[in-house]
Amino acid sequence: MKTAIYLRVSTTEQALEGYGLDAQRARCLAMVTVKGWAAPVEFSDEGISGTKDESERPGLAALLAAIAAGQVDSVIVSSIDRIGRSTALVLRMVERMGAGGADLVS
Repeated sequence: MKTAIYLRVSTTEQALEGYGLDAQRARCLAMVTVKGWAAPVEFSDEGISGTKDESERPGLAALLAAIAAGQVDSVIVSSIDRIGRSTALVLRMVERMGAGGADLVS
């Protein structure tokens, strides 16, 4: 299993409310442990809104490129809203991940 974790926080307020990168990382790594998967590669975007697509989120763009290259077949996020803040954007990203052969675990 080639696993990745994706972390995103857009504001300092989110970080203070338990959505900071460290808190997300801990949740994602706990899932890796539960699944018994190897250590994941990490992709992140800090200070970037979830309303933006991959053209404005370098971490998400790098994740999608890694999936397309066959380097990732499973993506873990602490919460689905880390992928995007609109249903349409989340669905597009999930479709792209699936088309590249990667499953999303939230």
